[in-house]
Amino acid sequence: MTRSLGRSPDEITVQVTDGRVTLSGTVPQECLIPIAVPMSESVDGVVDVTNHLRAETAGTPRR
Repeated sequence: MTRSLGRSPDEITVQVTDGRVTLSGTVPQECLIPIAVPMSESVDGVVDVTNHLRAETAGTPRR
């Protein structure tokens, strides 16, 4: 996930509980968010994905 979205592991959080995935953190471009959700949904055992990802805005510092 982090390689595909161009983020380091400390910038994207993926929490999984009973097959329910919650994504949070920032991605460099908004167009990457619709990619992250289907990637997560395609993992065996995932039953739901909640998306809290947001795109960086101008002036938002990268870690």
